[in-house]
Amino acid sequence: MMSQRLALIFLFLGFAACGGGGSVSINGSTGGSQALDGATARKVTNDLMIFESTQATSSSLPIWAPTPEGSALAFTPGASNICVTKGVPSAPDGNGYTHVLSTYSGCTGPQGGTLNGTVDTAFKNNDYYLSYNLTAALPASGLSWTYTGQRHLVLDPTHSQSTITSTIVVSAYLNGSLLGTENYNANLSADWATANQYKLWGTFNVTSTGQDTLVGTLSAAQPLIWSPGCCYPGSGTLALTRGTQSGSVTFALPCGQVTLSLPGSGDAAVALPGC
Repeated sequence: MMSQRLALIFLFLGFAACGGGGSVSINGSTGGSQALDGATARKVTNDLMIFESTQATSSSLPIWAPTPEGSALAFTPGASNICVTKGVPSAPDGNGYTHVLSTYSGCTGPQGGTLNGTVDTAFKNNDYYLSYNLTAALPASGLSWTYTGQRHLVLDPTHSQSTITSTIVVSAYLNGSLLGTENYNANLSADWATANQYKLWGTFNVTSTGQDTLVGTLSAAQPLIWSPGCCYPGSGTLALTRGTQSGSVTFALPCGQVTLSLPGSGDAAVALPGC
């Protein structure tokens, strides 16, 4: 799963450098349509895959840190460890949480990308907080991104379930000038009680500079379901709403196949980028 997530994060930065899609913080555009169109649906689907593709299960802990972490620039797991320093676990704080600070210094990745900053992991029993303060950059293009915010995971190993609450802010810059900001907020639940299945449901929203908030809903009746061998869900439906418009993205096999159902466009089969 780690290598699959690395590929998804790299696609994120490739998309950012090339433009398209209408999100200020991701591609640097100061305009962009308010419509719930194909580009918007693909972009928010990509965002969700980036933020939530690491499965919040007991087997993924204590390295549960979906993004941006060291994978923001598509490092291989071995290479990413070279520039990452993990601190010594602290004594429990006033609330009983032990902290481990990971420092990223001078990390380099594909296309000359760089990553610097910190991720603080706080944990107590089955309760985890990850606090991000990271800067990723593609110096040759003048583009850079800051990642700040927090993810909160509460694990229920007895029932093989977890809850995931996220508040992440991504700000984009061109030659040091702010292009825009994107806020990602999520309240999700996960289940891995069935062998070889990871289910995810709940709600999230994405708000970009100058655009209406886009709301995504994953119903418990049709959750996203991942299985081994594919970085994308093999089934499940993502319902999207922006203003008065609504649509959906339905996942299917083979890996990466989705159907977009959008206002005025009917249904369209789309193959997501390989991973």
